[in-house]
Amino acid sequence: MRQNSLFAAILFLICTLLSAAIRPVSAFQTGGAILYIAGPDQKVGIPTDLFPNGASAIKLIRPKTVPASAEELKKYNLIVIDNVRASEFSRVQMRAIAIACKEYGVGFCMIGGRNSFASGGYRGTQIEEMLPVSMDVKPDDRPESAAVAVVIEEAEVQAFETWPKEFCKLTASLLEPCDWFGVLDCNGSFLPDPKSETEGQWLVPLELVHDTDVLRFKIEKFASLGDPSSYEKFLRNAHREVVKTGAKVKHIILVGDGDAIYEEGVGKMPGLLKAIKAAGVTVSTVAYNCEKPEIKFMKQIADLGGGRAYVALTGKDIANIVSADMSAIGQSVMRTGPTRVRSVEGDATFNGIDWAASPPLSESNAASLRPDAAVVLATTGSGSGPLIARGRFGAGRVTAILFQPQGTQSWIKWTDYSAFWRKILEWHAASRDNPAL
Repeated sequence: MRQNSLFAAILFLICTLLSAAIRPVSAFQTGGAILYIAGPDQKVGIPTDLFPNGASAIKLIRPKTVPASAEELKKYNLIVIDNVRASEFSRVQMRAIAIACKEYGVGFCMIGGRNSFASGGYRGTQIEEMLPVSMDVKPDDRPESAAVAVVIEEAEVQAFETWPKEFCKLTASLLEPCDWFGVLDCNGSFLPDPKSETEGQWLVPLELVHDTDVLRFKIEKFASLGDPSSYEKFLRNAHREVVKTGAKVKHIILVGDGDAIYEEGVGKMPGLLKAIKAAGVTVSTVAYNCEKPEIKFMKQIADLGGGRAYVALTGKDIANIVSADMSAIGQSVMRTGPTRVRSVEGDATFNGIDWAASPPLSESNAASLRPDAAVVLATTGSGSGPLIARGRFGAGRVTAILFQPQGTQSWIKWTDYSAFWRKILEWHAASRDNPAL
């Protein structure tokens, strides 16, 4: 009889634990309770079996369809942005999200990845203001440094003359004090003999980024840029200088109209670009005021240089291109390499989850914790950094997940994957009127 009673007690305990593990997050009962914003090829990363109504509790939309009014957003319990570049949103959309959180208590969560946080161009945006982390990463917290050399030439047409300046200023604004930045002018002066051209002039010497305001002032002074008959010598100069920095990420961006194709043709470019790429340096191109042959030529340079080719049709394209290219070399604001995860001592958020059995992370976003925020998940080791931070923005609760939980199959198949998301959602599911964290 005692054995039967003991067996019944154990069975009851097991059933209780199982029911707790699979119980739905009841606060998210209505359809569309979570607004999930993701890119065109992305799916919802939150397990839908956590909700009473399954998938209907989450409304998946693309960035362009995000409402531009806080009134339209206040009906949601939680807004999630999953690895989407800042350039995909308008300022009006960002403002609407910020107001919905601050004034109406709508929760907000940003999920990491190469298109998120600083890597996604969110520094200085209204979204960054909401977050419990800052994009201004301290040099000693930054896992890798970047050296970026921008090679520019004369726009030739007055309507485009400010474009190289704007590109340089925006690029500099996304870099940190541990990064290198410089601007090389193709001042070869459209000479009939390419041999008589110089290797250009460094209008901004390739140096560590100490003061972006000073850089913007220098860039604004640019005048009488060169119009070369060949890009070869300038790319060679930029390559030589970025290699000298010893930075982990070495990148060259050629900004121009591509008209050197008519004087030089492809010439020796393939051999040079192959050597540059072999040295671990990537080359991207930004073409503007171009016809099809010139665009094709600029793309060929980027393809050979292992970078990306962009075409700017309007001035508004510049910010998007800068954001996309910085995202493409996002190592400078990403922590890379196998990383183990640990909960924070004294914090009960993830009680019951066996982090020792969790799969290692291959990368995470680098960020600095704000003074009024709390870290609830961190990396292990001496260089420990935040992985999940949370705080408040006005009336709303905000969470920064500085990695992609759904980024690998090993995490999705992890036994505690659903429990991990449950813990995050339960914190957000608390009453909007409850000021406690």
